[in-house]
Amino acid sequence: MIQSTVRKIFLPLHPDLAKVLPGWLEDIPADQPLFPRLAKRRTWLLVKQDPERALRNYRAALALGGSKPLPQLFEAAGAKLAFDADTITPLMDRIGEELAALPA
Repeated sequence: MIQSTVRKIFLPLHPDLAKVLPGWLEDIPADQPLFPRLAKRRTWLLVKQDPERALRNYRAALALGGSKPLPQLFEAAGAKLAFDADTITPLMDRIGEELAALPA
């Protein structure tokens, strides 16, 4: 009974994500939840790419309020709630570019 419950709660990480995740998580304190940080970084990337579209998407997500499940709210905001390499890698690449551009 316990094992079947654990299987429903914990999903395995995609191998590509497991490779990049440790470096990405280094700056996140252990007592902070992961999802809000991911949402904040994803939103930052959307704003950097297209600020007007990001604002329209944000307003569309706000208009939904709590009427939709979290994945649909993320989609409305223009951010896919996913943790695969196709979603995380561009975010990490852009963060790396921004960090490299900072003065030493």
